[in-house]
Amino acid sequence: MLLIPIYLGMMKSQANKLGKLIREELKNSETPSDTLLNNLQIYRTSFQKDISEVFESISNIVKSVRKDSIICFRIKEINSILSKIKKNPSLDLDAMNDIAGCRVLVYHPMSMQKVIKVLSASFKVKHADDFRKEKKEDGTNGYFLYIESPINSDRIIEVQIKTVKNHKLTSMFEIVDTVFDANIKKEKEQADFKKFLSLFSNKSRLKISQKEELINIDRKYEIYKTLNEIFIKNYMKLRSDWLAINSNKNPYFILEIDDNKTSHINSYSEYETAEKAYFNKFKEQSNSNIVLIHIEKPNFKKLSIAYKSYLLIKHDYMNDWDKLTSDILDHYMKKETHDKIIFYKEYIQHNLSFQIDLLNNEFKKEKKSKNKADYSEYEEWFYDLEEKLLEIQKIVPEEQVEIKEEKKRNFWSKMFGE
Repeated sequence: MLLIPIYLGMMKSQANKLGKLIREELKNSETPSDTLLNNLQIYRTSFQKDISEVFESISNIVKSVRKDSIICFRIKEINSILSKIKKNPSLDLDAMNDIAGCRVLVYHPMSMQKVIKVLSASFKVKHADDFRKEKKEDGTNGYFLYIESPINSDRIIEVQIKTVKNHKLTSMFEIVDTVFDANIKKEKEQADFKKFLSLFSNKSRLKISQKEELINIDRKYEIYKTLNEIFIKNYMKLRSDWLAINSNKNPYFILEIDDNKTSHINSYSEYETAEKAYFNKFKEQSNSNIVLIHIEKPNFKKLSIAYKSYLLIKHDYMNDWDKLTSDILDHYMKKETHDKIIFYKEYIQHNLSFQIDLLNNEFKKEKKSKNKADYSEYEEWFYDLEEKLLEIQKIVPEEQVEIKEEKKRNFWSKMFGE
């Protein structure tokens, strides 16, 4: 086999040659040889100066529009590059325009439009993709600018611009893909999950029959229950881990999800050190989900919004599930459909009780460890769950449905005896 020498930089022809050699090896192996991987790593990291220059400029520009914007960058994960090479037989490595990418998240659509306008005027835009009205089947949405690197005209940098709300939708696709191996972006995608995500994407416009279809898929795969288990476990762990991180001095983060769906955060002060650690982790566990990111003025909240699918600690779907199941239950109560009322009451009650037990057990562990992490957000979750559970317990299906009054208890005191 013809091998490419390891260079500090690669010409277009060398990069494309590397891509072809990798594609050939992937026909018979899950990962290419160490020599080709080393060359690919050199090609990836050669974008570091380009992405850093663009990131600094974008941060200054976007912050002038909205100070609460979230800006981060990453160089494309090795697994994602390999998958793209394998999936697109005619795609040259040099033509892969998302090797280096920035992400800009804003809270309001008006802010998004302003950001698009100022960034388009500040850089040389090669082309743009607008997925605001029509998202892709894999959940991709937002506005994508492909700009010329200001220090290397041969390099393209991808800039994703989204609202936080739309990014949550993309994150749900990625979370389902990761947790349930749904293969959303691959040809082997599972029809049930594809249907579930399609319904979820249009949740505000669903008819009752469609809401019930979504919940039936959830029940079949225990989506709500499974996500609760994973989110609660990871939240407790990562809030504790974050205490040991000096995010001001260590602004580069490796986010990793292991085979047990446990999330990990490691932070680094220098990009080069972080990149070496990333590459070593990939070689040791090539099937793990690992990404190296940098975020402007990092804090836990920003990280959990921008990389929900790597932290696996929360998603709005948990609230959406409450709303969907409540709508279905209300529908059958109005129709006085006795068996359906009983079924959905017990189903909701079972899931809420399960969630409370999970939180109870995790909090007891943390209380014993005397951890100083801030769990106030999850204390509020306790109170909210208690309210929901009490409301469901009030529902008594009879020939005509009645609501019985029930005295509320102090749930927090009951759990900890305080």
